[in-house]
Amino acid sequence: MMNAQKNSTRSVYFLLAIVACISFLSCGKDKPPVVTNPNPFAFDLSGVRSLNIENNGKDSIRLNITRKSGTSEKITLSLEGLPSGISYAINPSEGLPPFSPMIVISASNAPLSTYPVTLKATTSSGTTPYSFSITTFKEDIECIPGLVGSYSADEDCQGSPVHNYTATVETNPNNKKGIVIKNFANVGIDVKATVICGSNSLIIEEQQIGDYNISGSGSLSPKKLKIDYKLTAKRITTVYTVECSATYLKF
Repeated sequence: MMNAQKNSTRSVYFLLAIVACISFLSCGKDKPPVVTNPNPFAFDLSGVRSLNIENNGKDSIRLNITRKSGTSEKITLSLEGLPSGISYAINPSEGLPPFSPMIVISASNAPLSTYPVTLKATTSSGTTPYSFSITTFKEDIECIPGLVGSYSADEDCQGSPVHNYTATVETNPNNKKGIVIKNFANVGIDVKATVICGSNSLIIEEQQIGDYNISGSGSLSPKKLKIDYKLTAKRITTVYTVECSATYLKF
């Protein structure tokens, strides 16, 4: 009887020793290494700038977003910090790089002040903030009559040879802050633009004219307009898009 108890006790001790040994060996093993992405997604975003917007007016920012490294991920854009009376639209508000979204910011009876604003670019990896400011000022349309007339335009579209053509600017009877640019892009179309005299700028909101879709923005000075725009055209079954810069000099 005594021998049986001793043998049983020895068996228990033996099993405990085996368990302890296994546990020790398991704990002593190295943990598997953490695998990191050797080429994570990164992007460049340019074009962010501070704006001066007249009350009851609007202005725009054209962004350029390109892939820097890694596999492209969807980027979602939004603005934060806008006060009451200021609204915005981003087109497109998300996409895979490369893409060139436009932000249109409108002021409607907003208090005259300077506001800090944050543009957020969000991917699955996190959010990158970009800071700028918006200053609102009193409405002004005094510069518009001086823009009316004929212009010689030099235009450069994505590295193509610069070409010259003639265009004319008229007031827009349906918009006291607007102008109409005739023979825009030398394709015989009339494009509407909103002028912001206080900041010497203009905005071409996205508009569809026949087979052409156009949007852009620009600056103005005495006898000179400088316009950057994006044009998408459809030819039968082919769709092409170009980005151009044009300088208009008044005759």
